[in-house]
Amino acid sequence: MGIADNINSPDDLWAYITSCFSTSGYVAHGFFNWGYRRGTYAQGSNQEEQALELTSRTVWGHFSALMAWFKLSNQDPNWTDDNQWLSNWASEQQKMYFNMDNINTRRYKNDTTFSFKDFFTWLKSQSQDATQEVYDWYPATRLAGWKAPLGPAKYYPGLLIIDAKGNAPNQYNPKGPVIQYTYNAGRKNAVTNTMLIASSTTVVKDYAKYKATPGWRGQPYDTSQIYGSVPCPKLPFQDWIDEMVNNKSQGWITYSAAQTPIFNKLVSTMGVATANLQPIPTINYDYRYYDFLN
Repeated sequence: MGIADNINSPDDLWAYITSCFSTSGYVAHGFFNWGYRRGTYAQGSNQEEQALELTSRTVWGHFSALMAWFKLSNQDPNWTDDNQWLSNWASEQQKMYFNMDNINTRRYKNDTTFSFKDFFTWLKSQSQDATQEVYDWYPATRLAGWKAPLGPAKYYPGLLIIDAKGNAPNQYNPKGPVIQYTYNAGRKNAVTNTMLIASSTTVVKDYAKYKATPGWRGQPYDTSQIYGSVPCPKLPFQDWIDEMVNNKSQGWITYSAAQTPIFNKLVSTMGVATANLQPIPTINYDYRYYDFLN
């Protein structure tokens, strides 16, 4: 049975898209499925299945799925009433996925018919506050040292919509808002892939494949003590918020343009989904299966 067989309504499709990054994230190679290149995918009846498969497995596939939903909604708020709604979405998702000259490029420019800033505003409108959840994930005391383990990686949110600005590697001017994907199948560290909105038509992809503890930007600790030799206690919740909003967390992420809530998660359904669409994990099976059950 294919994934598309369980997608019987627009609510089911939205539930699938928003649940793809709610547990253990995506395949380890990150932004793209390297075997899924332009011209290699089948046309016709298999298009929906391949679009759904791509959505659950890669960051850019998922980002394209969200962009496609937003673009179709912008063109026609009632597009989901069309009997061909799934095919229309799959076709648009494919276009978004391949709408670049070089998938390795870090700076992706869209045409003027699509606004990343409007897209982010829409994403946040489909989200709920996750700031407390992010704060609670951190342990009460952080061990000394740059690479000190923090909370269990598999419990850190797989997708965060962050109303803030940050620096990608080799990008010295803060850009944002930020959409952060976390591959959190491991025990301690995790790979983060991030989209930083540079303008209405440009997004910068932070695709460095180094490992870092989840939430390494904006940790709720006194950053002046992290390089020291003694453990750091966690800041009180409001002190942490104030520090980020007032841009005192230099060297981590710049929250000078932030508006609370800072951290957000997509709401999993737009209505009542009629199918159980939680993707079954396939890699790092022992950790991810536990995550799947919970």
